[in-house]
Parts: sequence; structure tokens; C-alpha cells
Amino acid sequence: MKDLIEDWKQNAKRKNNEHYNFLMWLKLHQNSDRIDEVSLETHTEVFSKIKCTDCANCCKVFSPPVNETDIERISAFLQISETEFIEKYLKTDDKGRYEMNALPCPFLKDNKCTIYDVRPIVCQEYPHTNKKEFKQRRFTHISNTEICPAVYHILETMKNKFGWRNKR
Repeated sequence: MKDLIEDWKQNAKRKNNEHYNFLMWLKLHQNSDRIDEVSLETHTEVFSKIKCTDCANCCKVFSPPVNETDIERISAFLQISETEFIEKYLKTDDKGRYEMNALPCPFLKDNKCTIYDVRPIVCQEYPHTNKKEFKQRRFTHISNTEICPAVYHILETMKNKFGWRNKR
């Protein structure tokens, strides 16, 4: 596990262009259903080796957007008013949308989410590597390789599964 995170730390930025080229190659040359099948399989494999709580980098470097439904759900869980939740934990981004107001996330304690069961929908769906239409999220995956070691290793593993290293 620690080796996987260390490999990610050392190589994610360096391999950014390579990952971009691989994702473009996938988009142009591979069947979407096959990509989705391999990405889901690989997502499961990688997350059996990497535990989010061993890293929690996403919660340390990314302020997730928070929608109205998230606000209702989280404030009820915290037993505070929606207004109090907004004032205490949120800010608006440059587009006027709410996002967490601090990094690391104010709900991250010892690499664990203290509101895990009611966390924002964006957090629930992160890192988007187990969703259909994998190849349509190539820019998301590229940026996430530098945030999440699992995304980095998912792309590295998928390159091998598709034999991409031999196609350059």
C-alpha cells in the first residue's frame, strides 16, 4: 500500500502527458463498452489495494462543491440549521456555487470523514473511475491522477490491460 502511494507521489506529475495520450488513444481507438468494463474491473482491483483513509489527499487539496440537497442532509446530520451550516462551513466559488471553506476539509479527522454517511454527492462519486462513459471523463481523470493515487494506478493498470505501451 505505502509503495503504491509513494510511486504515485514520485510519478504522477511526470506521467501526466503519457496519461493524457493514453486516454486520447482510448477515446479514438477503443469501444466504450469495453473501456467501461475494464475501468470498472480495474477500479475494483486498485481499490482493494489502496484504502482512501491511508491517503485522504482529495480531502486535503480539493474543496468539493456542495449543493442544496447536500446542505439539507449534512446540516440535519450535524443538528444545526442550514444557515448555520452555510455560515460555518461553506463559501461561494467564483461562479456563486457553495463549496467547503477550508482545506483540508473541516470534516476530515485522522484521514477519515466525520460525515461519511452524509458527505456531499461529489465526494460520494469521487474519483469517477467506476462510472459508465469512462472515456468521456478524460480531463477529470487526468487532473485526478495528481490528486488520487488510485486514479493514477487505475490508468497505469489500464495501459497494461489495453497493451498501450506497445502501441506508441
